[in-house]
Amino acid sequence: MTENIASHSRRIRQLCLVLFCMCLWIAEGAGALQAKEPRQDAKSIREDSELAEKIRRALTTNQSLRGRIITVIVNDGIALLSGTVNSEAERAEAALTAFRVQGVIDVVDRITVSPTCREVKPDQR
Repeated sequence: MTENIASHSRRIRQLCLVLFCMCLWIAEGAGALQAKEPRQDAKSIREDSELAEKIRRALTTNQSLRGRIITVIVNDGIALLSGTVNSEAERAEAALTAFRVQGVIDVVDRITVSPTCREVKPDQR
């Protein structure tokens, strides 16, 4: 009986070691997939800057978003939107508008919804 328990305990330790190694292997592989060196050359910075301007234009010309101040930052084609809007519908519209701009790979939506958000007229910017 004692031999059986010792054998069982040894198997459990071996299994734990194998599972631990598999977890490390999987985590290392996932990290390699996610770890991407950001582009830092002048061309990519210019492209991101131009893309951000296109998104800003699209947001300001969208009738349902007029008067809302939404900040746009682009890095490697991924647009980060922040600001405040009056409703979830406006928030969704802003993200969709940005995503529709040619060259946008993804949109990170950090826009907050506040029903008390006041409209800003163009001359107040």
